[in-house]
Amino acid sequence: MADIANKDMSDLASAPVFGDKEFEMMDKQAELMLISVQASPIVACEQLASVLESGTSESFKEETLKSYSQYKERRSEYCARIPMPEGCE
Repeated sequence: MADIANKDMSDLASAPVFGDKEFEMMDKQAELMLISVQASPIVACEQLASVLESGTSESFKEETLKSYSQYKERRSEYCARIPMPEGCE
């Protein structure tokens, strides 16, 4: 994420600001996740371990950069529409 921020700070700075509804949704998602983990901590730990053991920090970095590159391509295509969609200035 630091590499992305260093290269594309202007793009990241233009991201929409979260509002009350978004924060409310995030709170609900976190609450549901906590309930799930409390209901079955062993399964939750196994799932987390599976994700963390699936690769090295370098592979996570490569995957993150690849995903971000794909996002940039899709966003460019979206913003190339006429008329230009809102939020693509």
